[in-house]
Parts: sequence; structure tokens; C-alpha cells
Amino acid sequence: METSIPFTAHNCEPPSRSVTTSAAELHSFFSDMALMRRMEIAANSLYKAKLIRGFCHLYDSQEAVAVGMEAAITKKDCIIMAYRDHCTFLSRSGNLVKVFTELMGCRVEMSNDKGRSMYFYCKEGSLIAGNS
Repeated sequence: METSIPFTAHNCEPPSRSVTTSAAELHSFFSDMALMRRMEIAANSLYKAKLIRGFCHLYDSQEAVAVGMEAAITKKDCIIMAYRDHCTFLSRSGNLVKVFTELMGCRVEMSNDKGRSMYFYCKEGSLIAGNS
């Protein structure tokens, strides 16, 4: 696959216009984005039902950012997020139960019950989120 428009770069070489992928990889990307979208829709419903206290910074329509970033880096690379980190945490931990228990304040081992929507942490996934 090749991009139709060349990239422009400033003081560096532009990236390649050709990309190698497979149907399985593209399907995986789509599946991850769909799961993230459904998770955020559920989080929005829980927030509106007042089951998620405090703020709930949703990641709606930004799922491709988390999936694309994960495709470009490795699990050894550290990520420091500021807000809207549910999907990045999911891509690093791969666990919906961890996401929802943290959002609802039921899981204290990640952020010592100070987390909710803004302070996800995943040591094994090299993710530090919600820095303020």
C-alpha cells in the first residue's frame, strides 16, 4: 500500500510512502478500535448513571490514535498520558475488568483508590497516565 500524497518534513527525511500490512493485522486494528469504542460508550452510560464519580474524560472518536501508536511502538516503550487514557490503558493491559473497576473506584492496587478516570497506571505495560 502506498499513500497518495507525499509527506512533508522539516529538517529531516520524510517517512516512506509505502506500508506493508496484512488483512489479519488490519482486522486486528479494527477489532481493537471497536472494542475501545464500545468500552467508552459503556463508560459514558456508567458516568451518566453516577456509578463513575468525579470526572470521566472519554476517548470517543480517538481510538485510532491508541491503536496506531501501539502498532508503531513496543510494549517496552514507556507512555506517559495526561487525560483520556482509558483506551491506551486497555491496549497496554488488555483487560476490560481492570478498566471498569478502576473507573468505578473498586480497584485500589493501581492508584491507591485515587484514580477513577484520570490516573491509570500499568507497570507491566510501561504506562503512567493522568499526570497532573
